[in-house]
Amino acid sequence: MTDLLRHDRRPPLRACLAAAIFAAACGSGDADAPAPSDTPAGTGDDAIALPAVTPGFVAGDPEAGVVIQEWADFQCPFCARHYTENHEAIEALVEEVGGRFEYYEIGSPGHPESLDATVAARCAGAQGAYADARRVIYENQASWSGSLEADTILRALVLPFAADTAELDDCLANQRLTVGRILNRNLRAAMGQGVRSTPTTIVEVDGARTALPGVTSAEAIRAAVDSLRGAS
Repeated sequence: MTDLLRHDRRPPLRACLAAAIFAAACGSGDADAPAPSDTPAGTGDDAIALPAVTPGFVAGDPEAGVVIQEWADFQCPFCARHYTENHEAIEALVEEVGGRFEYYEIGSPGHPESLDATVAARCAGAQGAYADARRVIYENQASWSGSLEADTILRALVLPFAADTAELDDCLANQRLTVGRILNRNLRAAMGQGVRSTPTTIVEVDGARTALPGVTSAEAIRAAVDSLRGAS
């Protein structure tokens, strides 16, 4: 798992939101770094509206009583492993229970290419291809993570899914600020919900919730759904 706040695998929660400083790690060695600010620039007519906390991808019944949220960082190896090992079974589970799946991106401060990856995914998503982009971004994580050419590599990965290349390139060039603010909002929202590391799966059944940190199988998620149903 990638710890959002410290280098330890299971750290206690520590945050200094006033200073907006977080530490991140994915295995070892990432230094403390400031999170991007989501403070509006200017006031009045010059103020920049802050985006809401929004999932990058949603699938399933919009009115479902069972909601499975995944909070993940595209640059986190554990998130890539979670996707590779479990996404097909989780998608089948969501369909089986008539639920809804929501994928929320977190850009941990120690993972600067998370922004490039999320921009690529959301720009592909603007053309209806978020699921395909998510797949190739995770499957090819080693090719772009830590690369000075990450944005170019990611563009090449999502390009086959774009019906309109010019629209894709315009989005990639102009959505970095907006997506950066979304990542920062998502990070703060995740911490507020008790998410300590990526990936974390939050299972909600009729308003009752539980969090499952780490690489989590569909069987574990199903058990959580059954447990919450029994408690309701």
